[in-house]
Amino acid sequence: PPKSLSLEANDFSGHLFNVFPNPTKGQLTIQYEYDLSSIATIHLVDMYGKIVLQDLLEPSIGQKVLALDRLPSGIYQLVINSDERLIHTERIVVISIENKIYLMP
Repeated sequence: PPKSLSLEANDFSGHLFNVFPNPTKGQLTIQYEYDLSSIATIHLVDMYGKIVLQDLLEPSIGQKVLALDRLPSGIYQLVINSDERLIHTERIVVISIENKIYLMP
């Protein structure tokens, strides 16, 4: 069965996230600073609550680029957790670009 994720309100103080571009046509960059010493998990959740992407943020790096070019157009929720706590959530709009080949007559 597909995994799902629920959101709970938590204190986001001490954490700074810059997520861009939004809307995105393929790549999403997450720049971050947070005062935790542990690795954080990233989940991208579709409008049905299904986790469509999962990745990790390491505290010492400060930036992560996600490839979203294989996802269909839609609205997704970016959820970042650390130590079982929600530390950031943000709505992301994905615009898929279809490569079409047109034949000249």
